[in-house]
Amino acid sequence: MRPQLGIKIDHIASLRQMRTEEYPSLVEASTAILSSDADMLSMHLREDRMHIQDFDVETIKLVVKRYGKQLHLEIGVSAEMIDVAQAVQPEWLTFVAEKKSEKSEEGGIDLLDDVKFQHLKEAMIKLREEAREVKISLLIEAKVEQLLRAIELKPDAIEIHVAEFSKRFHNGDDCEKYIAAFKIAHDLVKKESITLFASRGLSRESVKELKSLHLFDAFFVGHAVVSEALFCGLSETIKQYVKMLDEEQIVASE
Repeated sequence: MRPQLGIKIDHIASLRQMRTEEYPSLVEASTAILSSDADMLSMHLREDRMHIQDFDVETIKLVVKRYGKQLHLEIGVSAEMIDVAQAVQPEWLTFVAEKKSEKSEEGGIDLLDDVKFQHLKEAMIKLREEAREVKISLLIEAKVEQLLRAIELKPDAIEIHVAEFSKRFHNGDDCEKYIAAFKIAHDLVKKESITLFASRGLSRESVKELKSLHLFDAFFVGHAVVSEALFCGLSETIKQYVKMLDEEQIVASE
């Protein structure tokens, strides 16, 4: 079974919000993505509503349901966002680190901070009591001390922040230390039967490289997909990503 492909649509929303227009339509984009065999749609509802808006989450949930696929919602750890998650009931909910000054998350949640750890623990308890069908994931760095703390919380998945690896990989730098860290992360989480995702900064090339390692259960790609789609269209771009993942699977099984 090949890893799942999740497509982040935040950057499409960013284009719309730049001029507060009704286009590009996230519904049309999501339809094109899911009809091209992507497995999940991913969106980050930020507290500052930089790109995704509340109505987007509700609308895209309906699109995902129509295709029998999964919605992957990212939120910060706050009472407001927990309420949204309880109302929408996405298939996957990922808690991320969020700072208002950042254009995107510069890293994962710092679980070594006892206050943040306790806050997250309480949020997860509340969700599991009131939204039992929602699977919970945590976006963290591939560092042993962070991974061990994450495992204490017993999430359904751990999402590894791989942006630094992706950047180094595209620059042609030595990435062995990152790959070694990902392998350790895989071994740690799989002992606990936890799913392992990769996210942030991924492109077709870096996904292909990570796929060859057989460590991750799903890849989430956003900016690179939107960028490629400028030249060959969104549907065709998604189909190429799916084909690449399928071809890698065929090679691995031979």
